[in-house]
Amino acid sequence: MKEKIFINARIIDPSQDIDEMGGLIVDNNGKIKALGKSVKKENIPTKIEKIDLKGKILIPGIVDMKVFIGEPGFEYKENFRSLSNAALSGGVTSVVSMPNTSPVIDNVSMVDFILRRGRDKSGINIFPSATLTRNMEGKLMTEFGLLSKKGIIGFTDATKTIQNSEIMSRIMNYASDLDVLVMQHPEDQELSKGRCISEGEISTRLGLQGIPDIAEKIIIEGDCDTAVGVFAKSNGKKVDLLTELFSVDGKQRYFIKKSLQKDNIESTSRMVGEELKLQSKGSYKN
Repeated sequence: MKEKIFINARIIDPSQDIDEMGGLIVDNNGKIKALGKSVKKENIPTKIEKIDLKGKILIPGIVDMKVFIGEPGFEYKENFRSLSNAALSGGVTSVVSMPNTSPVIDNVSMVDFILRRGRDKSGINIFPSATLTRNMEGKLMTEFGLLSKKGIIGFTDATKTIQNSEIMSRIMNYASDLDVLVMQHPEDQELSKGRCISEGEISTRLGLQGIPDIAEKIIIEGDCDTAVGVFAKSNGKKVDLLTELFSVDGKQRYFIKKSLQKDNIESTSRMVGEELKLQSKGSYKN
């Protein structure tokens, strides 16, 4: 590719604490050569292609943490190539793929397939996740250690929830020992059974039985209790777990803090639940 220069852009990069007007130079290899206020129309060669963004925003590539790829098994819905095109058009350069394919990603051969297809067919970074349990049945754990070594960045049963507390406790123990990421879909099965919409004004108007907020809260609180106990026992350090639960309409947010000390888990475990008032739409202060 030819060297390009983007000028008159608002550059935003929270990781570098940057929010300023300036420009960006991309070299022949697609790498950033220069960035910031110093990149202006006046001090760059005239032969290089210049793109005037007229105040539009330049940001680092977005990472989507939950993407469903159709390969293998559902190629008629999505494949790596169509996923890449859609992602890049929206500024997404990296995705975490969910394991609910057909067959599911719960063994080494499937991981190899996903990594190979992602490398050959995708124009973005693919970070695959594997299932928490075999075939996403919520009964038997997958091989966390082996799959992590093969390139899996996290474990999740995608849209299914681990309802069994014993299985979840075992998962947390292994996750703590192996230092792997666990992603749980919080939804109590009994409270959401046969329902297809979140409880609120829209569900009422449509005459549909909605899924209440408590269906998520029950799973989150239970998993937090399990995680706190596991981590406190395994490393003997004080653990602070912060959990936010959002209602559908955004009017309520719950802030749960659980704190444990090494010597007495039972007596020092406490929950501070307090409804927070929104300072503005989409934001709040503790």
